[in-house]
Amino acid sequence: LIDTALDKHADDPLVGRILALDLRNTDRYIADLKELYGRDVWVQKATEARTAETDRYMAVLSSSSPVELVAASFILYGALVIGGGKATQKKVRKVFSSCEHTLFDVAEDMTSKRQEFKAAYTAVGHDFPQHADQLSYSLAR
Repeated sequence: LIDTALDKHADDPLVGRILALDLRNTDRYIADLKELYGRDVWVQKATEARTAETDRYMAVLSSSSPVELVAASFILYGALVIGGGKATQKKVRKVFSSCEHTLFDVAEDMTSKRQEFKAAYTAVGHDFPQHADQLSYSLAR
C-alpha cells in the first residue's frame, strides 16, 4: 500500500530518503496474511475483511503528495522500527503461535535500524526546511 504509493514518487529526493531506509513491508505483510488465513484463500479473506475505511485510506495514499507520503511513512514504518522488531514478534507469536509474523522482521540489528530511522527523521527536517510545516501538519493529522 504505502510501498506502491512511494514508488510512484521514487524520483523525489524527499521520498528517496524513505526508500533508502529499506523498510518496504508489503512482502512481509502478505507472508503474514498467507500464514494467518492460508496460502490458497488469503486474498479472499483479506478482501472480505476490507472496510470502507480501508478503501478511503487507500484512496488517500494514492493521491498523496510526496511530503504527505513521507509523513505517513514515518508513522507507519516508525511503528515497526521503534515499536516493533524481534521483541514484538515474540509477543505476537504468543497470541498467534502458528505465524512467523515476518511483518515485524524489519532488521536483524534493531538498535542500528532505530538509530538510522531516527537520524533520517531528523535529517529530513534539517535538509528539507521548505517542507517542515507541511510535514508537521501531516504528522499531526
